[in-house]
Amino acid sequence: KEVRLETSEEIQLPDEGWSLRGEENGVFVYVKTFYANWKDKNFTVTDLAGNVSEPQFVEVKRIDNSRPTVVELTQDITDWTNKDVTVTIKTSTDCVAPEGWKQVNKRTFTKVFNANGEYSVTLTSVTGVTGDAHLFSITNIDKEAPVIDYAAIESANGYRKEIPVNEGEEYTEEKLVEMFTKPEWVSDNSGTATFKVDKWGLEHGLDGYQPFTSKTPGEYKVRFYAYDAAGNNSSFDVYVKVLEPEVEERTTTVNYTVFIDGRVRTGQWTHTGTETGEFRFDLSMVK
Repeated sequence: KEVRLETSEEIQLPDEGWSLRGEENGVFVYVKTFYANWKDKNFTVTDLAGNVSEPQFVEVKRIDNSRPTVVELTQDITDWTNKDVTVTIKTSTDCVAPEGWKQVNKRTFTKVFNANGEYSVTLTSVTGVTGDAHLFSITNIDKEAPVIDYAAIESANGYRKEIPVNEGEEYTEEKLVEMFTKPEWVSDNSGTATFKVDKWGLEHGLDGYQPFTSKTPGEYKVRFYAYDAAGNNSSFDVYVKVLEPEVEERTTTVNYTVFIDGRVRTGQWTHTGTETGEFRFDLSMVK
C-alpha cells in the first residue's frame, strides 16, 4: 500500500523506503510503499536545516497480505444431470472476480460449466495478492444418450417375437421389459441405464398398430426406452405377434342302433376336427 506524506518544505528522508516524488501546489510530496500494517506514536520529520517537527501519531492500516483461498465450493446439482452445472465458490477474503466467473459479492463468485473435467480457479484479493490455484473436478454431467447394442438385439432375434395368447392377467410393464429386453443390451456413462416400456405406445398404439394386448391374436409394435440417471434416452422397437390359440384336433365316434323292417341294425359314425359344439347326423336307407 502506497502512503503519501506532504510537507511544507523539503525534509530529510525519514527512513529507508521513502522517496521524494516532487513538489505539487507548493508542498513537497514523499511516498513509501508499506507491505504490512504499521504505526508510530511519535513520528517526526527533520528539515534540511536540522529542525525537527512535533511528534505525531501516524498509522498505516487495512493492509492484508494474506493469500486468498477458496473456503467453500458447491454445485447446484450433484446428482447425474444432462443440464449445465453452476459452481459457487466462497473466498477467505475480498477478491476481484476471477476470469470467467460472475461476482455475487466480494467473497462469492459463480460460474456455469457444461462438461465434466478437471478445473482450477486462481484468486486475487482486492489488495492485489494472488493465491494458489484451487483445483476441483466436475463428474456428474452426462449429455450423451445411452448406447443400445442393436447388433446384439439382431443376433438374439430381439426385433420380432411371437408369444401365445395370454389367458391370465394382462402383462405388467415390468414383465414386458423382462420378456423382450436384456440388461446387457444397453450401456451409458453413469452405468445406470435401464429399459422401460413406452406406456403411451402400449395404450394408444404406434405407427398405425393397434394398442397392445397379449389377450388378442394379432401383430403389435412395442417400443422400449433406455433411460439413464441423467435423463437421456434411446429406444428400439419390437414387433410382437400374439398367436392364435392352439386347438387340439379330436375324433368323435358315435355308435348307433336302428330298427329297419323289423330288424336291428347297428353302425358307427366318426367325425374328426377342431370344432366344438353339438353335431347332428342323419341316416338314410339305401335300397
